[in-house]
Amino acid sequence: MAGGRGYRKSGPIRMILATAAVMYILIFMPTPYVVFEPGTAEATRPMVQIEAGDPEEKGVFMMTTVRMTYSNVLSYIGSYFDRHADVFTRKEVFGDNETQEEYTERQEAYMLTSQANAIEAAYKQAAVPYKIRNEGVVILQTISGMPADGVLKPGDRVVQVNGVTIASYDDLTREIGGRAAGDKVAMQVKRGEELISATLLVSPMSTSQPGQNERVGVGITTAELLSVQAEDAGKQVRIEAGQIGGPSAGLMFALEIYNQLTPGDLSKGYRIAGTGTITPDGKVGEIGGIQYKVVASDRKGAEVFFAPAKNYDTARRKAEQIGSDMEVVKVETIGDALAHLAKLTAKPAKADGK
Repeated sequence: MAGGRGYRKSGPIRMILATAAVMYILIFMPTPYVVFEPGTAEATRPMVQIEAGDPEEKGVFMMTTVRMTYSNVLSYIGSYFDRHADVFTRKEVFGDNETQEEYTERQEAYMLTSQANAIEAAYKQAAVPYKIRNEGVVILQTISGMPADGVLKPGDRVVQVNGVTIASYDDLTREIGGRAAGDKVAMQVKRGEELISATLLVSPMSTSQPGQNERVGVGITTAELLSVQAEDAGKQVRIEAGQIGGPSAGLMFALEIYNQLTPGDLSKGYRIAGTGTITPDGKVGEIGGIQYKVVASDRKGAEVFFAPAKNYDTARRKAEQIGSDMEVVKVETIGDALAHLAKLTAKPAKADGK
């Protein structure tokens, strides 16, 4: 009898353990996959502050995002039942030696560069006098197998090389690129609030081409941090984008900035979404994942969607596939977007005046 009672008690325990094991496999066990799907379409006005900016904006400009999740077994299976989701291996997204943290840091650095470009493009378009100030150099990526690999990280800000303060890309090139293979350089970088020192060996770069002088370095890809300063302090732009990373919000930030810098309402009461990198002279560049951004914009009720010229066909096909009424507009420059907005007929004010 004692043995019988013991057997009956073990049944529920086995069920609990089996359920726990299944739940662990489905939810907590990592996979080598990343799922991409539609993210959000967020209003840019709360992110952009200009003290003397024009407050009128009856519609809304929206920047768009892609949602990237580090897949567990459950989300991996679910992605096959979502026609708007795609699965990639982590190696396809992060490369050979990049961690998730480093990828995030790199995207944040891209966002800072994108914001500076957007401000400069809008200032030029609105004829606002400004100056550029170098704020330093940030590491975007380290090259596998090179001396910086595993020592420096994306997001590190280069402070000094051999005791020389680094304020620009030219400073960094002069202090490292001007040396010979086998030389050592003492680097100081800022990682968050921590100062980190490292001595690295200058090495030949695999990107050197036959017939060219040998290129040397420590194995870092960098970007300049620039501050765009309006001569009129009241027109100084400040952007707070939170945790959003990447360079693709450039166009929509530039449109929001231009709208605040100039009189009248460019939005004319419409919900306007879009995407695209931007250069300081206003050229709009292609981005990845535009199909997800089209879906996100449609879900947020966008009526106009600006797509970079090289992404236009993909964006238009996706809008047709989901039966969206959004007008997908091809743009190569910020001027193209502004010209389209100028042709829109302003929506009539609502009866309550809102």
